[in-house]
Amino acid sequence: MERMSRTIRRAMLAVAQNEALFMFTAFVVAGVLSTSLLYWYQDAVDLAYRYIVVPWGMALCLLRIAKRPEAQRTGKEIAILFMLLAWIVVPFAIRFGLTFNNATSWQGSVSVYFAIYALASERDAATREKRFDLACALFAALGFVLGTAMLWCAWNVQTLDPGEAEFGFGIYDRMILCHGVHYNLTGMVSVCCLMMALAGAERAKKPVVRVGYAVSAIEMMLVIVLTQSRTARYAMIIALGAGAYAFLLRRWKNKGIARRQIAAIAAACAVVICGYAGAKVFTDAALSHYERVYTQRAEEARPAAQTLAPVPENTPAAIEIATAGEPVTASENAAASAIETAASEPVTASAIETAASEPVTASKTAPVAPAEQTVELEARAPVDGSLSGRTEVWRTLIEFWKESPKYFFIGNGTGRTGSIVVRGTSMESLGALMIHNAYLQYIADYGIIGFGLLMAFALCIAPAVLRAFFGGRPGMTAMGMMAIAALLTGLMESQPLGAMTPINMVFFFALAMMKSTGSEKGA
Repeated sequence: MERMSRTIRRAMLAVAQNEALFMFTAFVVAGVLSTSLLYWYQDAVDLAYRYIVVPWGMALCLLRIAKRPEAQRTGKEIAILFMLLAWIVVPFAIRFGLTFNNATSWQGSVSVYFAIYALASERDAATREKRFDLACALFAALGFVLGTAMLWCAWNVQTLDPGEAEFGFGIYDRMILCHGVHYNLTGMVSVCCLMMALAGAERAKKPVVRVGYAVSAIEMMLVIVLTQSRTARYAMIIALGAGAYAFLLRRWKNKGIARRQIAAIAAACAVVICGYAGAKVFTDAALSHYERVYTQRAEEARPAAQTLAPVPENTPAAIEIATAGEPVTASENAAASAIETAASEPVTASAIETAASEPVTASKTAPVAPAEQTVELEARAPVDGSLSGRTEVWRTLIEFWKESPKYFFIGNGTGRTGSIVVRGTSMESLGALMIHNAYLQYIADYGIIGFGLLMAFALCIAPAVLRAFFGGRPGMTAMGMMAIAALLTGLMESQPLGAMTPINMVFFFALAMMKSTGSEKGA
């Protein structure tokens, strides 16, 4: 019994100290379970986040303090993160107090900066590799389950519970694939699962395992395309092009520098062009499939044509039942009324002629509603002039800074600027309170001072990250692609850099893996 209790205790401690498992749990709660589709147990999800995810993240931060590695292993970027956290907490606590937005941003920043990045980057190589493999396996499994379910809905053109939820699970608005949240968020979740699955495929040694990762990755690629999220699609395609560029640079080390660069750039451009064209072809094929299914369902939903009673054999002519697509004249509708009235009696041709102003021919019978027009769907345009209203918000934000320049330097606090800058724009009618640009959002929240500290952190780890990306260690190319996709997504969405958002957690985990790998000798 004592041995069993020790085993259970060690297992629980191993789980509690695993930052990769923590990241995945927080990712699932924030990105998959917190959907409008699952509204009936959102209270349970909120409680799980509040009493499991939040305390777990804080405990990992305390663990990092208690078991801090040797001084020479702690990078300068950790000190910068600490200064950034102090800037996020102290001035805004003085200005606004312990508000919900403040507490949420503080907790999220602490967890991402220290429970995920610092703890993962400072692990010894063996432990870090195990954490990395676990994260790849978990995200690939999630991608496979989520991707299979979503592609099944796309193939069958179904949406689960679209009535109660703002976004159902499946086809939304007759052409966009969602997993219960906005299609852009669906795309971001899928990008994270895709890149982690690609990292697992890079690292896998057994062919069967590699195939499993590849299947998950392919499903996520298809889901990203079917969401029609332009942000996620373009981020994925460009990230894949960057991965091809890094791969060819490594493969052709013996070639001249100029030849290597030209070939690598050509390969990256080919991947981007082919990826864009392939995504368009697949989207058009999917929309054609949706059209056929919707049209078929419209046909099946039409009222069944009323059939005529058998005509006695001694009538002058037999009456033939009309086909569903034939038009019906007003005189024929009158004849049909007579047929309905006399449903209990045999209907003869003379009875029909009496009810109608003109005789009914043998090929005309009961009325049939005209067939609905064929459903026509059109893919979303590649881009529009206002970037779906984003440029309006950005202009309003700049005007706000011109009127109150101090907020450009010191920030206006978490979530306090969105309601101001969307006023009078097309975003206001949508109820959106985000600036839809992670970098502008960060400056609006924490000022250019906070953004400057974040950039100092990025510059500090950049050399190690680049060495890892171009170094060829298993999984590092995919992690570099994850970082690129997150940075590109940040141009159009606020979620990257947004504390405990799903894409930001995976982004910092990728940075931790790359920085620690690139800092090793011989990397």
